[in-house]
Amino acid sequence: MYAGPLATCAIPLLNVPDWVERKGRVEAQMGGGVSFEASMAIASVVGSGLVPEGLPRFLATHAEAEAQPRALSAGPLRIGATIASARLADVERALHAAFVR
Repeated sequence: MYAGPLATCAIPLLNVPDWVERKGRVEAQMGGGVSFEASMAIASVVGSGLVPEGLPRFLATHAEAEAQPRALSAGPLRIGATIASARLADVERALHAAFVR
């Protein structure tokens, strides 16, 4: 049984055709210390010098696309946000317009 700290993990399911079975195994191994949300996606930008200058623009772009980030990950080369998957296409277009010149 898993006894580590709780964490957030993103798993792209496009290449996991037997996800229902695997999900059950993960839940059993974690002893109930895990939950899954299927309608989430991650939108990211990559490049040099993103933090701190790019973070306000990244967040403003999400707000303009009406996508509320649930979690953020930021570093000097990448900023990512977990958002509702229904907003992903709009956020991708908005991020491209805001960061690609």
